[in-house]
Amino acid sequence: MKKTQKNLLGLFGLFLVIVTTIFAAYLPNPAASAASSVTDTVTVRVISPVGDITINGIESGSIFVDSEHDVNVDYASVNHLTIVLKHVDKDGIEHEYILADETYDSSSGDYPINLNLHNYGFGEYTITARGEGVDSSDYDEDIITFTYIPVTGVVEPDEETGKAYLNLNYEPDSGSAEDEGKVASLEINIYDHDGNLLTPLSPISVDAPDDKVLLPLEDYDLSSGDYVVEIKAFGRDGELLYREYVTDFDYDNGTVIPDSGEVEPAVPDTGGLLEGLNISKSDYLITGLLVFSVVGIGGTIAILKKDKKSSKRR
Repeated sequence: MKKTQKNLLGLFGLFLVIVTTIFAAYLPNPAASAASSVTDTVTVRVISPVGDITINGIESGSIFVDSEHDVNVDYASVNHLTIVLKHVDKDGIEHEYILADETYDSSSGDYPINLNLHNYGFGEYTITARGEGVDSSDYDEDIITFTYIPVTGVVEPDEETGKAYLNLNYEPDSGSAEDEGKVASLEINIYDHDGNLLTPLSPISVDAPDDKVLLPLEDYDLSSGDYVVEIKAFGRDGELLYREYVTDFDYDNGTVIPDSGEVEPAVPDTGGLLEGLNISKSDYLITGLLVFSVVGIGGTIAILKKDKKSSKRR
C-alpha cells in the first residue's frame, strides 16, 4: 500500500511538472505584450527643479574645416541663460564672445555660428552654456570644445592604378568677399621617418580648388617605411592661415598602405553566452517542455512496469 502511494505521488509530481512547463510556454512575452498593447505615442518631458543645460549640434573634440555650424542649447528650469564662446587664435591670444545672456524658463534655442567671420577665424574653441535657477546658487552648465582648421588630408592609393594621392579637405577661396580668409593655395612637404625633407619631391604647390594631388613616390626610389606629410594652407594674401596639418602613411615596396585607423570596432554586447547563440526564451521553454515530456513518459512507463512486477510477485 505504501509503495502504491509513493508511486501515485511520483506520477502526480511528474504531472505537475508537465502542466507547469506547458503553462510557462504559453505565457505571453512581456516585451511582445507591451508592444502589442501600445496604440499611442506619449512623449513625457520631466522638468527638474534644478536647472538643466545641454549643448547639441557639435560633438565635443571635433575638428572642422567647414566654417558654418548650428549650435542648439536645450534648457529647463532656467531663470537666466548665458552662452559664452571662447576662441584661442593662431597666435595664442584668447578672445571671448557672448552668444546669449537672457532670461528663460524651459525651452530650446538655436545659435548659428560662422567661424569664417573676421572676429572669429581658425583656432581652438570652447562653448560654455550656463543656466541659473531662481536662486543663482542653483545652476547647471555644459561645455564643449572643438577646433577649426583650414585643411586636413589623407594619403590613399588609387583603386585602379595603385598610385599614391593626397586627398585634401578644405574650403577654397573663390575670390569673393565672403570667402576672404579661406584657402587660396597649399604647400605640401614630405619627410622620411628620420625627419629629413624629401627633395626634389618637396615642396608640392597646389592652387584652390584642387583637392586631389598625385604624389609621385615611385619616381624617387623610396625605401619602405613610415613617411610624414606636412600641409600648409595660405590665404589670398599669401600668409599662412594657421599652423600646418600633419598626417602620415606607410610605404611598402612601392605600395602605399592606407591608414586602417587606431580604433578597433566595438564588440556588440550580447548580454551573455546563450544570447549570442540567438536562442529566444520561447525556444528555451519548448525545449524544456520536450525534455520534461520525455522524462515524464519514461518515468510513467517505468513505474507501471514496476507495479506489474510487484503485483505478479504478490
